[in-house]
Amino acid sequence: MNFRAEKVRKFTDSGIVTITFADGSVGTTLIASAGCAAFPKEATEIYCSGKAIYINDFKEMSYFGFEAQERARLDYGVVDKGQASEIDQLADAILNDTEPPNGLVKAARAAVISFKVNESIKSKAPVPVCEAEYKWS
Repeated sequence: MNFRAEKVRKFTDSGIVTITFADGSVGTTLIASAGCAAFPKEATEIYCSGKAIYINDFKEMSYFGFEAQERARLDYGVVDKGQASEIDQLADAILNDTEPPNGLVKAARAAVISFKVNESIKSKAPVPVCEAEYKWS
């Protein structure tokens, strides 16, 4: 078989993924490969109950509307996504035969959602995610 002769379908490496939850909440992820390398790689914005949190590249976090503070800022100086801590917790769970930090259901849910995102991109239509696809009794 000549693989170079085969037509390969490629997915775009930029896009917006929106997940709508049963309670009406919405989560959105922007994947943009066309940006400038000097611009922060990741940003997270969270809004709820009159409060807001902004996480800039996992280096700093600003939060607004909490307790008596109108605005506060934490600067971590380095990128910390918590991966080292999670590996430590996983190793501890393996060594001590306890529940892993995120568990099988959360791992399965993340995998199913990633496949559904690709399916949605391919079909150019919303794709439902059902709990039965990642949670077993």
